[in-house]
Amino acid sequence: MLDATPAELRRKGFPEGSMGPKAEAAARFVERTGGLAAVGALDAAYEIVHGRSGTLVRPDLAADWPADAATPSTSSTACITTPNGL
Repeated sequence: MLDATPAELRRKGFPEGSMGPKAEAAARFVERTGGLAAVGALDAAYEIVHGRSGTLVRPDLAADWPADAATPSTSSTACITTPNGL
């Protein structure tokens, strides 16, 4: 999964003892800041940043933001690393 909104990520139903906490942390970060979160393996950080590995969690602009609201800042970015990515 290369791109997901918080809702899409939650629908995947990741197990609590595995990817669940990481996916939930990324979803909450995006919802609270309007920024982006990247989830994946630390050794693939370059590929994650360039959209070729891991998962980029982004706001769902159509559902989460009123039409007259300012666009969320992308200056807030979290990177959550995992042993084998997401």
